[in-house]
Amino acid sequence: MRTRPKHDEGFTLIEVIIAVALLLGVAVALGAFAMQSLRLAAQQQRTQVAVTVATQRMDEVQRLTTSNAQLATLVAGRSETAVKTAWSAASGVPGLAQTYPAWPVVSGGPPAIPIQQTTTRSGSAYASTVLIGTCYQPVAGGACTRISGASNDPGAESTLAAGRSQMIRVIVVVTYPGACDSGSTCRYTASGLFDTRGDLKWRTE
Repeated sequence: MRTRPKHDEGFTLIEVIIAVALLLGVAVALGAFAMQSLRLAAQQQRTQVAVTVATQRMDEVQRLTTSNAQLATLVAGRSETAVKTAWSAASGVPGLAQTYPAWPVVSGGPPAIPIQQTTTRSGSAYASTVLIGTCYQPVAGGACTRISGASNDPGAESTLAAGRSQMIRVIVVVTYPGACDSGSTCRYTASGLFDTRGDLKWRTE
């Protein structure tokens, strides 16, 4: 019997199995990388939409402030119960603990700025909450916070507020689906201060 030259030999069955296994491993790795890239891109897109929604809600406040509106105008139509419920649900949001929740003395009528709204974009729901309250900033400068010893807003004319300026703090919280630290829901917040002296002036924090 004539033997076949070595250079003419084909792959053995084991070599074929190893080669297929290597190819499958590479394919799985590439597939996982592609899926992760798609998830990150989708998450980034949802975050960008959340930023847009928050900006639009903040614009609602700014449009009212152009007419020299004061706190009573911004919180018109909000009920104490609805405000407290929204405040409780947003527990932990930066700036909230340093702010007194605000609602009109006499409630009634449609709210000038709805507390909550839901916007749907590309099949995803974005729930936005606009929280409006007051805080006090030292005239000499510093953080705008609650006044020590005053559990409720003492009012700009109170002796407790001496040496401080009353400010309006607006916080917009947008929650949307996504893989975040808190689980399957992500949260984006934006906030700003308005000076109540004269025309309300927008000040980012």
